[in-house]
Amino acid sequence: MVGVGEKCPEIDGLEFLKGDKVQVPVPGRVTIIELWASWCGPCRQMFPHLTDLQRKNKSLHIVGISTEQASPALTKFVESQGYAMDYTVACDEDQEVQNKLMGPAGVRGIPHAFVVDHVGMIQYSGHPGDPNFDSTVTSCLDSARPPKVPLPLIASTREELAAMPVKALKQILQERSIKILDLNEKSEFVDRVIELCATTTYYGEAPASYTPSTASASANPAHSPSSQPKPAETAQLTEIPEDLCTASVKLLRTLMKERGISSEGCLEKSELLARLRENL
Repeated sequence: MVGVGEKCPEIDGLEFLKGDKVQVPVPGRVTIIELWASWCGPCRQMFPHLTDLQRKNKSLHIVGISTEQASPALTKFVESQGYAMDYTVACDEDQEVQNKLMGPAGVRGIPHAFVVDHVGMIQYSGHPGDPNFDSTVTSCLDSARPPKVPLPLIASTREELAAMPVKALKQILQERSIKILDLNEKSEFVDRVIELCATTTYYGEAPASYTPSTASASANPAHSPSSQPKPAETAQLTEIPEDLCTASVKLLRTLMKERGISSEGCLEKSELLARLRENL
């Protein structure tokens, strides 16, 4: 049996009529597998709703799979729907959906939708017009989003910020969801970073390598486990110059990388110097 709480089987043998060929369910993405047919009136009524869901959620992947065999008439029907059916469409050419999913799940009518979460587990099986369908999709999308972690405070001086390119200043503000549309001059970007990013902690999406156990370390990169010096490897390490202040940014980053010292959150040379000195 296949149902809610079970692993969704991988569906092969599909003939794609619209959109790029994808693995079904799509690995790492919330996937809606929606079963339909061109002769089914209730199925056609769901096209606009599914299209709306797809357009509003870029991290969602909807695959509408017709229970019919491929034919010029089916292809023409899909093409005739245009933007009203604006998601990936395929047909069950080898009957894999029937044999692996519909039959084992006891599906007796269409339209029928399976909501598969980002780890491949079926979280919903039923009519796509049911209110529980939408709420399950929302819940799965929320669970798939990376967790929020504290972003580092910006401790750079006004002079150091002024030496940075505008693009870097924009990135600092955008990562913290701080508006920039009213800013024109570089000095205005610098002022906003100093005003809003020096003492207030903002939260942003964690990197792909994030795990909950590293959340506290992410808030203070200088004291994270990865920033601590590691024993020297057998390879020769780059010699540290007597006067670190004369070293280039590239050399400082090389010295830190070789010694297992994280440079995360260091935007300026002065920050790299401070981090390196702290861990040597």
